[in-house]
Amino acid sequence: MGKPYQGELESLSRTYEWALEAKVGGLAAAVQSYPSSPLIVVGSGGSLTAAHFACYLHSLFTGKLARAMTPYELAGAPVHLGDLNVLLLTAGGSNPDILGCFKSCVSRSPKHLSVICTRLDTPLASLAADSCGVSFHEFGLPTVKDGFLATNSLIAICILLARAYHELYPEHTPLPPRFEDLAHPGRDVTTFVTDLSNTCRPLWDRSTLVVLHGQVAQAGAADLESKFTEAALGHAQLADYRNFAHGRHHWLAKHGATSGVISLASHQDLPIAKKTLALLPKDIPVVHFDLADGVNGSLQAIALSLHIAGSAGLIRGIDPGRPSVPPFGRRLYHLNAGYGGKPVQDVPGPEGAAISRKAGASLKTLAAQGRLAVWREAYATFLRGLQAREYRAVVLDYDGTLCDAAERYDGPGPAVTEQLVALLRAGVLVGIATGRGKSVRKDLRARIKSPALRARVLIGYHNGAEIGDLANDSQPPLEQGLDESLGRINAMLASDARLASLAKLEAGHRQLTLEFRDWSASEEVWESVQQALSRCQSPGVSALRSSHSVDVLAPGVTKRDVVDAVRRMISADSTPVPVLAIGDRGRWPGNDFALLQEPFSLSVDEVSADPSTCWNLARPENRCTAAFLEYFQAMRLGDGFVTLRF
Repeated sequence: MGKPYQGELESLSRTYEWALEAKVGGLAAAVQSYPSSPLIVVGSGGSLTAAHFACYLHSLFTGKLARAMTPYELAGAPVHLGDLNVLLLTAGGSNPDILGCFKSCVSRSPKHLSVICTRLDTPLASLAADSCGVSFHEFGLPTVKDGFLATNSLIAICILLARAYHELYPEHTPLPPRFEDLAHPGRDVTTFVTDLSNTCRPLWDRSTLVVLHGQVAQAGAADLESKFTEAALGHAQLADYRNFAHGRHHWLAKHGATSGVISLASHQDLPIAKKTLALLPKDIPVVHFDLADGVNGSLQAIALSLHIAGSAGLIRGIDPGRPSVPPFGRRLYHLNAGYGGKPVQDVPGPEGAAISRKAGASLKTLAAQGRLAVWREAYATFLRGLQAREYRAVVLDYDGTLCDAAERYDGPGPAVTEQLVALLRAGVLVGIATGRGKSVRKDLRARIKSPALRARVLIGYHNGAEIGDLANDSQPPLEQGLDESLGRINAMLASDARLASLAKLEAGHRQLTLEFRDWSASEEVWESVQQALSRCQSPGVSALRSSHSVDVLAPGVTKRDVVDAVRRMISADSTPVPVLAIGDRGRWPGNDFALLQEPFSLSVDEVSADPSTCWNLARPENRCTAAFLEYFQAMRLGDGFVTLRF
């Protein structure tokens, strides 16, 4: 099994060159969505090394926490993924653990789920194609498939990730043009391999390797442990320089005769590394490697690990690329680990997904806290009430509900248009509550041709500031001055040069819109708007968020005005009329928060904390328009009304 390891090492230069030229625009776009939240990166074997490297990149460039986990570790963790980003890394996209973990992740609705795979047309790609909202990135490596240990796929994933982050932060130190300049700068490969063999030779008489490292070299240290354990090259213990001082040094006191030390230190680690190594017993062989700082230093540590494993293998008579895997090992690899797991307290899958999203916690956590029964009752109560009504009107958000992000400038797709027309033909009134202006009227008119049907579509432009039916050309008005309540805040936002670099400011009549120039700037834009609102102290002026902008609204502007207008079209008296509301941003300060406070409301994405309404009942793999279409499948059209059956 496997391939000669030395041959794989010789292919690293070609893999590196390929990775420097591969298109990473899609991956960079995925990375761009990460900065506001912590990141979990998942990998097995060599991909776990890449996961550690990805965590370093995320923490370095975003300042947010990141954690590397194995597939089984994440699948069993009682962690709610709704506010977290998850990145899965795999070389082959076919092993049972990555497939099982992917299914488990999808069922838990992470904030963003991305996958990197270094092979094309894999079983994982097929699974991802059937799951809405998954950012899947497959690359066809030019080199042959790895042997027993991850080598070329590991370097490829790491370089692709580094380039994706560099695209977003181009001021950072660039990657070297050649692999040799990264792994052994200033030396050709022959000299480097010879020097490495001579330097490390004293270590190979010892059975245990203690690897000391800092933050920069953590991924490289993890890879050394992986390579030495998986290829049975020896026993490896890892510790950062200070954790080593908290008891782990005692191993050397008792087993110094069978142990050696490798020190991996970037420039920032050198002072503590030198002091630590100077205190070790002199009869213990120590090999120290100086590394660059930052991303290049982390990559250099990984490259060193690959070559150190090769050097150890040559001396110990083990080829790390084909170490002769026993039959029980193959059976272990293909073992079905049962990633689906047993439902917590026999909660059905759809109910469990809805409760976890609503409560903001996993079912395991809710059960441990003794709160699961309360949430199950809230779910049952909402579902009974939702299904007991006949709705003569449906009020819908536009962006994120009827249009996915990719459709924002094109309008609703054919499937969504078909369902809208079906509702109208059944005699159901349709309200559209949008933060946009006349572009929505233009897009919907291109899809709904019938004058009679257009008259049954009521649009609330600019978050309900102007309301008119689809046949009405007077709404929104073309020429209207800025509402007096927004004058001061508009002037303050317009004078902020930093804010201008982050968002485009547009002033309407009763709404200011700050459209993000870059999604990663969303938090900064939001905070700038909040600071300006606080300084202006304009009574009644509020701000809401969408996936692409922040809207500042004049007093009294709300999407619920669209619901009230629809009710008046149905009935002139004061009798409450059930209206079904559907949107995507139901959590405050999302721009559908007010709309989805209606008693009978569904979200296609984010939900509020209110247990009585604003639930997301869609399958975990469906979001936005896919979730809306799923809701439509649950609708039963009558004569002038619609009911729901989940």
